[in-house]
Amino acid sequence: MTYYTPVIDLGEVQVAEAQHVLMFSPLSELKQGKSGVLIVTNFKLSFITTDSTHRDESSFQQNLFLGEYDVCLSNVDVVYQLIGDKKRKLQPGPVSGKIKGLHIVCKNMKVFTFSFKFSPIDHGKILTNALLHYAFPKRHQLLFSYDFREPYYSCEKNVVMFREAEDWQRELLRTGCGGWRLSPANQSFQMSSSLPQWLVVPVALLDWQLGDAARHFRGSRPPVWCWGTPDGAALVRMADIQPTITDRTKENVMLEYVRKSHPQRTQPVLLDLAKDLPSPRDVHISYMRLRNLSVP
Repeated sequence: MTYYTPVIDLGEVQVAEAQHVLMFSPLSELKQGKSGVLIVTNFKLSFITTDSTHRDESSFQQNLFLGEYDVCLSNVDVVYQLIGDKKRKLQPGPVSGKIKGLHIVCKNMKVFTFSFKFSPIDHGKILTNALLHYAFPKRHQLLFSYDFREPYYSCEKNVVMFREAEDWQRELLRTGCGGWRLSPANQSFQMSSSLPQWLVVPVALLDWQLGDAARHFRGSRPPVWCWGTPDGAALVRMADIQPTITDRTKENVMLEYVRKSHPQRTQPVLLDLAKDLPSPRDVHISYMRLRNLSVP
């Protein structure tokens, strides 16, 4: 019998396994499911079955690390213990007693339902304890990111990291947004430690003017270009003025340079992210409501 699952093998370690597990389809009556092996590693929960569709024939969203029946542990939102027709939410920590089934809700609203009816004794409990331990770590150092040993730039795909001048030059050429240029003012992060070393700024703005204005902004983050269109529309980000500074002249000067970078000299529209956008708490409440509406 041959099973298939993607393997990272760069710090990933298997910590628990349950055999002869049944996986049920969402919204099913939990009477008939696929049989396979359920595995917990320090990175993912993986259900391995001979019924898996070949990657070239499947329609699910794929990546290099996760298969059709895999879920990254950081994507696990809620774990329920199935008790007959009812379910009980499990909290992080060891569980005792026999575990007959699990209902797992992911943060992307994907749902997995497993039964340990035919599994050997204690396989369900051992796997559940491992899942709760690794999916809800008490310290961030326990996250898989700290064990992942792949070199930072080792990637099978051509991913643009926007660390080099050529990356920004290609992006300016791709978007066709005029009125902006590439600036080396932040080389060796001498201006700001939280901005890239290469910055896209208004074409009329000189580097010494950029450096002089940066110290007036929090984190030394003056207005910098992120994205644009051939018509001149541009997305520009900047930090607020330092709280000890009451004179906003430098901010107004920088916004004037942004205005001049537009083909029609259009006045920029300012959005204060702290006031004009929902708070993290509002976003979380909205997500919880959407999840309750969407998850079976």
